[in-house]
Amino acid sequence: MDLKKEIDNQFKEDKLFKHLEIQGYTEEQLYPDFLDYVNPEKVYSTLEVADLLNVSDNNLRYYMKIMRLIGYIKSFKAGRNYRFQYLQIYQMYLVVSILELPHHNTSDIKNILGDEKLTSLKSEIKNKNINESEEAMAAPTDLIDSVQITEYSKKILTKQYEITRGTQRLNEAWRKFLYLDSKFNLALIENEYANQLNDIMKQRKKGWFSRSNLDQEAIVINEANKGLMDMKEQVTDRQSDISNLEKELSLKIHELKQLVDEKMRLLN
Repeated sequence: MDLKKEIDNQFKEDKLFKHLEIQGYTEEQLYPDFLDYVNPEKVYSTLEVADLLNVSDNNLRYYMKIMRLIGYIKSFKAGRNYRFQYLQIYQMYLVVSILELPHHNTSDIKNILGDEKLTSLKSEIKNKNINESEEAMAAPTDLIDSVQITEYSKKILTKQYEITRGTQRLNEAWRKFLYLDSKFNLALIENEYANQLNDIMKQRKKGWFSRSNLDQEAIVINEANKGLMDMKEQVTDRQSDISNLEKELSLKIHELKQLVDEKMRLLN
C-alpha cells in the first residue's frame, strides 16, 4: 500500500489538513518521513506513536483524550492503553503539527473542526445497539473526565503559586535569621570581651578606679546582658518561624504531588 497516496485520499477534505495547507505547510511537511516505514497492518502502542511524533507519552495521551471528546479520532483501547493504526497516527500528527503553530492550542483545534463533536455524538448514540451501549456512553464519561482534569489543572496551578510564595517567605525568614544570628554571635563576643576587661579592672583596684565606676560598669554589663537575651529570643523566634514555614511548604508539596497523581490517573 502506498501510504502517502492513501493519506491523500483519506485526508484531502480533512479540516486540520486544510488548515495546515493554509498555514503554508509544504508537501514534505504534510507527508512526514515516518509514513515510509509505518506498517498499515500493525497496531501501535502509545509509546511507539509518541516516539514517531516526537512528543511525550503523557502529552500524547492528553491530546488523544481531547480529540476523542471532540469526536475527531475514533480510537480503541487494550485495557487502559490506547492503540493506534496508521490513520489514527496521521490524525495525531496533524493535531501535534497544529499545536506547534504559533498561538495555537486545543481550543483552536475545536474551532477549526467546528461542531463535529456534537454531530458525531448524536449519531453514535442514535445508531449504537444495546450490545454497544457502553461504548456509546464513553463520550459523556470522557467529558466528565475532561472537566475534572481542568479542575485539577487549576488546583495544581494554585498550589504551585502557593509553594512559590511559601518558598519566598521561607527564604526571607532564613535571611532574617542569619542576620540576627550573626549579630547575636558578634554581641556575644563583645560582651565576653567586656566582662574580661571588667574582671581585670576589678583585680587591679587602682585608687582612681572608684566604687562609682564599678557600679556604672555593672549597669552597662547588665544592660548588655539584657540586650543579649532579647536578641536570643528574636533568634529563637526566627528559628520557630523557619520550622513552621518548612512544615507548611512540605505539606503543600505533598498536596501538589497528590493533585498531579490524580490528574495523571484521569489522563491514563
